[in-house]
Amino acid sequence: MISDNDKKLIRKYRHIIAALIEESLGYFTPSMALYAVECQKHNEVNACEWYFHMASIKINNSSSTNFDKVLLQVNHDTIKRAFRRRHHLDINNSLRIVDYNIEGYESIGASWF
Repeated sequence: MISDNDKKLIRKYRHIIAALIEESLGYFTPSMALYAVECQKHNEVNACEWYFHMASIKINNSSSTNFDKVLLQVNHDTIKRAFRRRHHLDINNSLRIVDYNIEGYESIGASWF
């Protein structure tokens, strides 16, 4: 079950969470997207598999050796991209998943749609 605090935060960030689910092509669940938002808010590293993959590509194509810094940048860039594209993405299916989570049901995975 989802905690009351997480439900409150998912409701607060409902549209950006839905946009992140769409941006991730269904990799993120609402809880995972909330974690990404919270990591961004607190400047913490989110080393999920998707971000790790993007950071690995970025670090191989740059002179940077600070993987945590690259992971922070990947999270920032992904949220920024989802926020900018939120009006152009079809987030209706993702909003239904987010609303289901607000009701207290945890998504196992979002990629089924």
